[in-house]
Amino acid sequence: MNIIINGKKIKTERGKTILSVAKENGIFIPTLCYHSDLENKANCRVCVVETTNKKGKKQLVASCSTDIQEGLHIKTETEEIRKLRKTNLELLFSQHQEKCYDCCYNFSCEFKQMAKEYKADISRF
Repeated sequence: MNIIINGKKIKTERGKTILSVAKENGIFIPTLCYHSDLENKANCRVCVVETTNKKGKKQLVASCSTDIQEGLHIKTETEEIRKLRKTNLELLFSQHQEKCYDCCYNFSCEFKQMAKEYKADISRF
């Protein structure tokens, strides 16, 4: 199958997700809930990307749960994607207890690093 990610033409095999193809090709897409050893539930939606199919239909999808299709065009970073990731992080933080002193990651967790990168207001909701 042939797809394009951020303008880069990629040849890959059927049955893979956008996230897995991106990782195989050194293209970073942030994730929180994805782990290759666990069942994929696409809960956090931080891995959102923009896709355009052969018919020109655009969609915002979770890259960890969306299978590739022939001729798919994918963008991993746009202003809209950054805004969506920021909002998703803020919503996730609304359920976060922030007991960092008791946490095994002790202030150096990926969650907080991502919030900083996307300038998420962790107390917004």
